[in-house]
Formats: sequence, C-alpha cells, structure tokens
Amino acid sequence: MNFDNTNSLPGGVKKESFDVNAGLKYDVVVVGAGPAGCMAVLNAPSWMRVLMVESTDLPRDVTCGGVLSGRSYELLSRYGIPESVFCSPKYLDRRLYELGQEDSSGFQGDIYFNIEQIRLDRWLLDKAFSRDGIEAWPQSRFTSVQASESGDRLRVHIEKSGRRRTVETRYIIGADGVDSSVRSSGGWKAPARCLTMQEKIISEGASIDSFLAFMSNDKDFYGWVIPKGDQLLIGAGFDGISKNIVERFRCFREFLSGQHGIDGATAQPARIQTVTRMRSRRQITTGTSNLLLAGEAAGLTSAWTGEGISYALASGAMAGMSLGSDSPAPVYREYIKQLMPQVQKDMRLWRLIKRPIGRRIAMAFAPQTLLMRS
Repeated sequence: MNFDNTNSLPGGVKKESFDVNAGLKYDVVVVGAGPAGCMAVLNAPSWMRVLMVESTDLPRDVTCGGVLSGRSYELLSRYGIPESVFCSPKYLDRRLYELGQEDSSGFQGDIYFNIEQIRLDRWLLDKAFSRDGIEAWPQSRFTSVQASESGDRLRVHIEKSGRRRTVETRYIIGADGVDSSVRSSGGWKAPARCLTMQEKIISEGASIDSFLAFMSNDKDFYGWVIPKGDQLLIGAGFDGISKNIVERFRCFREFLSGQHGIDGATAQPARIQTVTRMRSRRQITTGTSNLLLAGEAAGLTSAWTGEGISYALASGAMAGMSLGSDSPAPVYREYIKQLMPQVQKDMRLWRLIKRPIGRRIAMAFAPQTLLMRS
C-alpha cells in the first residue's frame, strides 16, 4: 500500500511556472461524479470552491449490481437516504450456489439493501449540488495536471465541449474509477481489473426475492441474479483478460434458464464494463501531496465480491474531510488505514473461495447485517 509520507509530487506531474491570475480558480477539483466524488464534495470544507468534472452525462449510467452492504447503508443513513432510492424487495439475503450442481437451496449469506444505482447517483448529486460554491462540468475530461514551482498550486487541463480549458486549484481528488486519468497522471500503475457483463430481463414466472450468487471451480467466474421489481438483473464477472466472455455469459444464461427457471425478454441489453478488482494491498494508492485518490481510482474494492460502493463512499468522505487539514495527504492516509481491517478480511475471504468448501466457509463468516424488517 502506498503510504508515502513525503510532500513531493508524483513523478508524472510536471512542475511549471504560470500566471496565478490565468484561468478559473478553485480550491479543489473533484474528477468523477460517482459515490466517491459526491462524498468528497459533501465532506470538503464548506468554504471551499469546488469544481466537479465528469466525463459522462449526469447522473451517470453505469453497469452496477445496485446493492448496498450494511456498512454503506449505515453511512448513507447519516445523510438521510430516501426510500425512493430503494427498489423491491428492499432487503436481500444472499444465497450462494455452486455452478453446475443441482442443489436448489443454496447457502445463505449476509443481508444487502436493494437499490437502483442511477437513483442513488441522482440523490448523491442533489446532495452535493446543494452545498455552496460548487460547479459541475459534465461531458468533460481531465487530461493532465501541472504544478507550480512551489508545488502548492496546480494547473488542471480539461477537455470541455471540444475545447481545452485550464483551471487553477489547490487540490485534486481523483474519483474517476478503474481507468482513472488522475491516477495515471501521477505515474501510478493501474489496479487489477476484471470484466463484467450484465443485462436486465423481465421476470417471467421466477419468484426470486434473494441476491443469488453463483461460483464455480472456474476461478475467474462469478455470476449473480438480483431482483429489481418486476425485472431481474443478471450479471457475471470475469477476472483478468478473459476470453469469449459473450459466449460464457450466454452459457450462464442457459444454465439459469434450465436449472433455476430464470428467463425472460430483454429489458436492458447486455453491457460489458471494466471494474477494479482487489488482488493485493499493494495496489491501493492514496495519492500524495495535493493529489488524492478515492474509490476504484485508489484501487479500493472488495477482493472477494468485487463490491465497491462501500469503499467508494468511505474513501470519498475521508478524502473530502482531509482537505480541512494543513497537510491533507498524510491525514488522508491515516483515515484510509481505518479501512484496512475490512480490506484484510476481504482478502482472506477471497483466498477461501478458491475451493467449494472454502466458499461455504467464506459465506458462513461473511459480515451479517441484523435488520428489523417491517
């Protein structure tokens, strides 16, 4: 894990003299408008002028399972998460199945909260935009950053509406996901990745009220089925540079249909997306000096499930809070250390799931969320 305690800028950031009156001035530029970026904005000091840069439209439309862990729900409850974010059924227990086995009961694991991801993103954006001093640039791309000779100010280059814009800032928070341009601008190696493929179908006859997880001895595969009202979200993750994922996804769909009666007309066509997958603590990079990384850009996801929302929310909030100190980088590193027990636990669980007996043990010892169901 990169806990560099120096105040030097990363090697990929060039120093340059520039006119401090040139361009637009902000206290912090947050790159990425997902959960990590919104939480950074919400927790940055209220006096700061903030620019949020997002490469897509707002709110984002991303491939995501849309489930919240107990940790995520507890954190968001502090901000008054509304019922409109959730979908039916609100509470999901997770059941683990061995792919190819006829056992139809599965093995019960922990409890999740069921959401529509785009509703969560919209609500978080509304919360972020309610603070004073924020400006947002959608469909804009961070391209590079240069530092002043003193190292205390940054010149950020952004492509907006086909033009190159330059702004000045004290800090940058990179919350721009697995293919983080902010991370690469600092010269840090990209984290481990996997490919996911996911589609929505109209539920036809399959009565499902649980988060169904499917695993097999094919170590790079993990499949899921998540009910979303009258639709079902079907997805699969493939570690590394997997081949023939379209064909493998089709075979998974056929298995679901034949073994579990899960089938239906397509409601949302299948999409492929690259996501961060934790494989070593060494891939976590918090940044240095006045350039911080949060969420997937920092390399933070669950090693054994691939879940990233909980880490994005927590690290984004920590990055924002650290800006209230005289030396944000070391303060942020100390905050991130609070996440290490959970990171280590996720790593141990990932090592367990390499064999069927290990997968059952992992599910048995996964964190349990106790709920009062109404």
